Amino acid sequence: RIDGDMVLGFELGTDGGMTQVTAPLSMIGASLWHDLVARYDGAKVQLLVNGVWLDEGFPIGRLRQGNRESCLIGGQSRDGAVDAGFGGLVDHAALWDRALTDAEVARLKAACRRPNAGERTDLSRSALAPSGFPDGVCRCRPI
Repeated sequence: RIDGDMVLGFELGTDGGMTQVTAPLSMIGASLWHDLVARYDGAKVQLLVNGVWLDEGFPIGRLRQGNRESCLIGGQSRDGAVDAGFGGLVDHAALWDRALTDAEVARLKAACRRPNAGERTDLSRSALAPSGFPDGVCRCRPI
């Protein structure tokens, strides 16, 4: 929550502190599926929702080293313990070792359709294998 509003967010830690980018759920719809991309290009961190840029921040310093906090998707940790969680569904998640380009974000959004209500998605290695995308961008398919 930020100022009482539920948000989707991403945080990046540097030796200069934490930089957070967010999107209020009231703005994007809390009961809808969304494609989220958080990317860091060495100068700025951006949050895109459904391919649209919504927030950006400008971290100061080098990426934080020796982090002891867990990497969480749909949660928040403080002092090594999970203290907040997400009460919804995550269809798939992926990490890259570089910032995706705008063209890659658009291609990924087009390739990974949203599942129908109650539909499970195949997250096997073959489903995440390269499919005409650079550097192994995911290919999603229902099971």
